[in-house]
Amino acid sequence: MSRAALDALSPDAKAEHDRARRVWHANIGPLRTPQMAALHDDLWDIVETNQQDGDKAKGAAAIDGYPGLGKTTATLVFAREFHRRQITEEGRSTPGGHEHLPVCWIGLGANTTIKGLNQTILDFARTTGHIGSLMTLISRGAGRAIRHGQERLTRDLLDRVKADEGAEQSRAPLQAALDAGRLTPHHRALRTTASADA
Repeated sequence: MSRAALDALSPDAKAEHDRARRVWHANIGPLRTPQMAALHDDLWDIVETNQQDGDKAKGAAAIDGYPGLGKTTATLVFAREFHRRQITEEGRSTPGGHEHLPVCWIGLGANTTIKGLNQTILDFARTTGHIGSLMTLISRGAGRAIRHGQERLTRDLLDRVKADEGAEQSRAPLQAALDAGRLTPHHRALRTTASADA
């Protein structure tokens, strides 16, 4: 807006313009710097080559640097772009009709273990219980459902699965997830649900 146009505004219009400008300035960015562009290229290289199934190792990224350089901001911008791309490609819902959440944000401390990471992911998904035991119960239940031609993981089916004490303690939260319709026995649906909840 030119200075003459700004001077021609009524007091109410100028106040609204100034408020809008303050909001815009308070929320400026992020700016796509050459460093952010290079980081995003590296992240896309890793993500786009992680399409394999099975037991093949997948690449990962660790972003390290001094505080205040924009590591979190750059990562969040990338995550938003990836999320939007996945929603465009896969849709807003899974094949089972559940919300598709391709990205979740979880904070990790400097000494995070694999168990701690898994627990954080489960906390995000509002699932509690013993991680390995819960996954074993789900995996065995899904396998049994598929072998018996069932389309859902049910309480009756899971009650017949033999598991350890940790899985036994995980049955109540798992049943809540099943009752909410968040888990099915299909391999793709389970993988999609795990990705969505992750």
